[in-house]
Amino acid sequence: MRIKQISVILMILILGFVFPFSALAETVNSIDFSDIEKQMSARNPLIIKNNNSYDDVIKAKENGMAGIDILLNQWSLVNTAYGAGDATSLKDQAAIRYLLDIQKAALDQQKSTYSGMSNMNTLITIEKGNNTIIWSMEMLYISYNSVSCKLNDLIVKKTVAEKQVQIFKLQKEMGMVTDLTVSDAENTLLGLESSIQDLTESKKSMMQQFNVNLGQEYDVDISIGEVPVITAVQISKINVNEDYLIAKGKSYDLMLDSNSSDAQRKFKSNFYRTYQTIIDKQKALLVEQSRMATAESKWKIAQLKYKLGLISQIQYEAEGSNYMSQKTSTKIAQYTFTQAYRQYEWAKRGLIVNSNTSSM
Repeated sequence: MRIKQISVILMILILGFVFPFSALAETVNSIDFSDIEKQMSARNPLIIKNNNSYDDVIKAKENGMAGIDILLNQWSLVNTAYGAGDATSLKDQAAIRYLLDIQKAALDQQKSTYSGMSNMNTLITIEKGNNTIIWSMEMLYISYNSVSCKLNDLIVKKTVAEKQVQIFKLQKEMGMVTDLTVSDAENTLLGLESSIQDLTESKKSMMQQFNVNLGQEYDVDISIGEVPVITAVQISKINVNEDYLIAKGKSYDLMLDSNSSDAQRKFKSNFYRTYQTIIDKQKALLVEQSRMATAESKWKIAQLKYKLGLISQIQYEAEGSNYMSQKTSTKIAQYTFTQAYRQYEWAKRGLIVNSNTSSM
C-alpha cells in the first residue's frame, strides 16, 4: 500500500514538472475553501520550490551515478593497461596495485552512496511539507472568517456605544448622570475603536498572506468564501478505529521511521487525540447554540417591547448588540469545530497537524 501511495505522489510531482504552472499567469480574485488545496499545489511558491528540490535531488543522484560510472570506466582502462605490465619493480607494482585498489574501493563506495539515496524518503518528506503548508492556508482561511465575524460584531457594538455616549451627555446636562458615567462610556467607545482598528489591520495582513501564499501581488483584494459547516451527521459516521488502521498505513512519520515503536505509539496517540478534539469542539458548539436560542428569544421579546413603547431605543439596540455578540460566538464555535474536523481529515491522510501551525 505504501509503494502504491508513493507511486501516486511520484506521478503528481512528475506531472508538476512536465506541465508548467500556467495558473500563475492568472490572478486569483476569489477563493472558496474547496479550492485551497488545488490552488496551493499549483501556485504556492514554497510548494513549487519543494517540488523543484525533489527534481534537483533526482538530477544530483543521476549525475553523481553517471560521473562515478565514467571514473570507474577510466579506472578499468588504467587497470587493464597496468595489468599488461610496465617493467616496474615488484615494490612499485605492489604500491600501484594498492593505490588502484584503494581508488576502486572509494569509487564503489561513492556509487553505493548515490544509489542508496532514497527517492522514496525524499518524496515523503516533500509531500508532508507541502500538505502542512496547505493545512496552514486552511487555518488562515478559517481565521480570516473568524476575524471578519468578530469585526462586524465590534462595529455593531461601536454604533450602540456612540449613541450611549450621546445620550449620557444629554443626561449629564440635565443632571441625571455624572461626569464619571460619561467618561466610562467614552472609554468604552475608545476601546471599541482601538479593537476595530487592530482587527482591520489583522484582516489586511491576512489578505496579504493569502496573496503571498498564492504567488501573486500582495495587494490583490481576494473575495474569501464561507467556512464549511460540519454537521452532526458527518461526525456520527466516523469510525475512529477503522480510520486509524487506514491512516496508520498512510502516516508520513511511520513511513520515514517504520521500525520505531515510539513513532507508532505517538501517531496512535495523536490520531485518537485529534478525534477527541472533534468531540470536545462539538460539545462546545452545542453550548453556544443553546445560548444562541436564549439570546434569540430575548431579542424577539425586546423587539416586541420596543414596538409597544416599553423600552427605549438605546435599550432596544443594546439587546440587539447582545444578540449579535452571541451570534458571533456561535459562528466562531462553528469555525473551531470545522477546524477540528479538518485536523482529523488530515490525520486520516497520514498527517498529524495542530491548530498552532503558522501560515506559510
